[in-house]
Amino acid sequence: MRRIVLLVALVSAGAASAQVEECSGRSANLAPDRVIALDPKAKDRIEGRRGELKASSETAVWALDVKAATGVRIDVEGSEFDPAVELCGEEGGRLVKVDENLDGPRSLNPQLDRFLEPGRWLVVVKSEALAGPFTLLVRQTDEKPLAEAPSQPIRAGETRRGTIKPEPDMSITLKDRWRLPVEAGRSYLVTARSDAFDTILWVRDPALTSRAAPLAQDDDGWDRLNSALSFTAPKAGDVIIEIGDNNGNGGTYELAVRALEPPPANPPPLTDVTITLSMADARAPVAEGLPVVYRLFTVSGNAGERVRVEAAGTPTPLLAVLAETPLGLLPLISRGGANGRQRSESNPDLAMTFARPGAVVLLVGAPVMPNVPVQVRLEVVRSRE
Repeated sequence: MRRIVLLVALVSAGAASAQVEECSGRSANLAPDRVIALDPKAKDRIEGRRGELKASSETAVWALDVKAATGVRIDVEGSEFDPAVELCGEEGGRLVKVDENLDGPRSLNPQLDRFLEPGRWLVVVKSEALAGPFTLLVRQTDEKPLAEAPSQPIRAGETRRGTIKPEPDMSITLKDRWRLPVEAGRSYLVTARSDAFDTILWVRDPALTSRAAPLAQDDDGWDRLNSALSFTAPKAGDVIIEIGDNNGNGGTYELAVRALEPPPANPPPLTDVTITLSMADARAPVAEGLPVVYRLFTVSGNAGERVRVEAAGTPTPLLAVLAETPLGLLPLISRGGANGRQRSESNPDLAMTFARPGAVVLLVGAPVMPNVPVQVRLEVVRSRE
């Protein structure tokens, strides 16, 4: 694919662990018709419930009683308002938010895909804007968590090689999974490079299914049809890296992972500038096959402001948002042709629309060999949405 538009929810690189949020709903005194008992033997069974929010501040709560572990897809359909859905479970004797979705893959109607262990779970329907009637759909699936799927080990600082078999009749064929141990609050850079096919990368929580929203995703983010992304681990443990083939050609690829050092407290603000990257900028040993060195900058914006960063250089520069400050900002990351201006495939751009005043930490990197510095020209273009 030559161009992708991607919404990424980012987590602060300075956070030591994921913050636990209390559930928006309560399980006490739920009427019997607000309890949905899932049959452990049923698959593709759909339970439907109708409800209505009289005001945007209201919530509607249903309980899911799970007797045996099962995959579940939860959809909320509302035509008169912008619904959201929250899934809650017990942790340490209190109800906490386990997952949340504000918008589905194709509309404002949210969708959650989870693998649920036995016990009671709460589904909370709420509003992002306005209020009105809605339909709650709960479907049991045979999906398993990614932790149960076969995967190969990889560690930060390593480069691994793999081969994907050709499947010309398929598009975006998922082929390989890799298991990466991560530290809470640490940022990582992941790249997939192939001369044979168009790569796409996902980073996922192994406790979820492959249909759940990824922690990070990229397509064509670096050097034509290769992929690169950065993410910050919300908790310690493992994440799953998935590699897909966008065109079904198949072939060999290289996957590389690098742990990034925490950004300084105040990275310099990014302006129109030409920087020179050399091995002197390397903050840690580079991985085999990933001689990427980088610098960090702060990019700030006001509410409703679109900020596009354009980079040019040889070899192809890499742009990636590492972390957000404050939490909750949703940057819009795009490739090529932003605001009608065509960019060559070897020179990336990255655009962010700020939902509110804030700042992000931007990584600007490039492959650099010893004694061969690389110049990267950076331009910042600002506009209003």
